[in-house]
Amino acid sequence: WRMPTSAEWEELFSCEWDLVTINEMIDAIRIIGKNKNEIYLPINHNGMSIARSYSESASWYWSSCLNVYNSHEAWAAAICDTGFEEVTINPKSSTPRTMYCFVRGVLDKH
Repeated sequence: WRMPTSAEWEELFSCEWDLVTINEMIDAIRIIGKNKNEIYLPINHNGMSIARSYSESASWYWSSCLNVYNSHEAWAAAICDTGFEEVTINPKSSTPRTMYCFVRGVLDKH
């Protein structure tokens, strides 16, 4: 297992995305690939909780790429749920390495 690169995050952002609620409690982003495989990313509600309770949420997911211009930061994918069935996506946000972010593991196929 490993963390995805910034390029792999950017590739995901060309897929189909939609907001879903799991068990009427947890908000998540469903990503449907061109091959019709699906993955789900929970929305972390600003690092407080994944339980549904806020109208606007920002989820941050680490990439494996450090910011070469600032060694105290790394590249993360920022996903913002505006609460209006919209998702705003920034695949490359330079983020302090001390920030609470999710990790989405990627399994290399050998």
